[in-house]
Amino acid sequence: TYEEDYRMGSDHDSLYAIVGILSELQKLGDRYVLLGELRGELMETTDDASRFLKQINEFTVTKDNPYASVKEYYAVINNCNYAIQHLDTSLISKGNKPNYRIMAAAKSIRAWTYLQLVLNHGSANYITNPILTSDDVDKDYEVVDLSTLCDYLIQDLMPFVNEDGANMGLFASFK
Repeated sequence: TYEEDYRMGSDHDSLYAIVGILSELQKLGDRYVLLGELRGELMETTDDASRFLKQINEFTVTKDNPYASVKEYYAVINNCNYAIQHLDTSLISKGNKPNYRIMAAAKSIRAWTYLQLVLNHGSANYITNPILTSDDVDKDYEVVDLSTLCDYLIQDLMPFVNEDGANMGLFASFK
């Protein structure tokens, strides 16, 4: 799909977009648990554990360690950025603005992902527009630490502080 062919013009399109974001977010699940627990003091690796898990446990992670990859974090962030840029929050369906809630969910997921990235790696490239071309890849992006990131995220999420979670049928809420 090319960018010009996918503009999220209906509430169904935005639903599919958020499900795609959630699908990418699931890929971070194992990493989230392992990075948190193996670096804590209540868990240790066994002799049979992979060298990558042992590296995490011993705080000696190398660049070839798949758990140190930031690719999946930026995949979530980029998908959120695309949705945020293209959601039509003025769309009204059955007297509601469903895309406004999807926007709140996308920004919340992006914020959580950025926080995990910075907590695990110390800093992150702060990108708010989707990367769609090779020229976008080559741009210089601001590198932020935790304090700066939190300032940005608080400002970004404030308009949604009183918003109810997104209602998607079986997915009752993100709140």
